[in-house]
Amino acid sequence: MGDEERPVRASIWIVVLSTVTLCLIGFFIFIQDDEEAESRGEEALTVEAEPEIQNHSPEPLPPLDLPEEEFDFLDDLAPPLPQSGPPPASEMETAAVVPGDPLIVTIPSRSELGPISIERYDSEGNPTGEPLPTGTQVQIPDPNLEGGKIYFRTP
Repeated sequence: MGDEERPVRASIWIVVLSTVTLCLIGFFIFIQDDEEAESRGEEALTVEAEPEIQNHSPEPLPPLDLPEEEFDFLDDLAPPLPQSGPPPASEMETAAVVPGDPLIVTIPSRSELGPISIERYDSEGNPTGEPLPTGTQVQIPDPNLEGGKIYFRTP
């Protein structure tokens, strides 16, 4: 070991011993404060390993009796929810045939959708050239509402 390494090692040992000493002094001061607090009848600062869990659930609040008219404006703010299933056939709109093409229809209340094909397909997925039977309930994805469906009946 060279003479240059000795001062470095000595400095390291001084730092380590000083740190340990300060930690021990702090620990003993903390313990002494707890003992003094207990002698005065105060509760010592301790942390329980497993705190006792108490169920302090509040009583349910009574329902508010507010007129619904005051909250009608909220319906306009919320986006419409997609339907969970098709409406009854009696409530479905009947599509209109595009003149000159019996395989294409439009939905009068949803003209922005443009022409919609109602061509029948066979079991292999090939077009048959025939329209779906009259009154067939059709479901298509709504391009303006993610996850939404549009339902109509064929003419």
